[in-house]
Amino acid sequence: MVILAMDTATDQLSLALGRKSGELLASWTSAVPKMHATLLHPLLDQMLSAVGVSLQDIGALAVGVGPGSYTGVRIAVTAAKVFAYTLNIPVVTVSSLEAAAFSARAHRGLVIPVFDARRQAAYSAAFRADPHKSAWERVLEDGRRDFPQIVNEVLEVAHKGETVLLLGNASSALADLLYQKGDQTQVGVYDERTFLSGEAVFRIGLRAIETQPDVPETSDNIESVHNLVPNYMQMAEAQARLLPDRQGG
Repeated sequence: MVILAMDTATDQLSLALGRKSGELLASWTSAVPKMHATLLHPLLDQMLSAVGVSLQDIGALAVGVGPGSYTGVRIAVTAAKVFAYTLNIPVVTVSSLEAAAFSARAHRGLVIPVFDARRQAAYSAAFRADPHKSAWERVLEDGRRDFPQIVNEVLEVAHKGETVLLLGNASSALADLLYQKGDQTQVGVYDERTFLSGEAVFRIGLRAIETQPDVPETSDNIESVHNLVPNYMQMAEAQARLLPDRQGG
């Protein structure tokens, strides 16, 4: 079975094709911002052609559902809904934060993805990695948090002497705050870009598929095509501006 993975929650468009056996067939990441809707289908067609796979060969989808760009995240989710409905195949939802953090899975300690959410806040989560044990554990759920809250929650879950590795476009600001408050906590910045590979979406989605190989619809990550929605975590800025007017504010 071939699995198609995609994510458009950040400035990057990420695509991948792989088999249920774990074999990665192709992975593509485009760093052209605000072109996801234009590039997704042509790039997918090129990938399918390059590896000799057709749309009809795809047996499952893994899609990043954010949090991230309000406009961007909808592009991959909408495409996944169309493919799932047309091909009658299941969709696995993947946290875009986890997919970004997955690039640092060789690190031993806490991995903290932080995507800028404006107004001194970030979309964040936390994962504990131990490559010697092939371990990867979520320790903080996805959320939109202000910077002080992120610092406090990270320090609460960090073990004594554990290294904290930040990645994403809010990394530098949060690293400074952690240095100031973390005392002996070792803090590093892995990458200030919100790099998110299609392979990471594929690998995380594959784990969810393997959890329930016979009846995938029973998995918490597998969504009905009708229930599949992005994980926005906040209103679009235009909506936020309109709300006070509608409430008479």
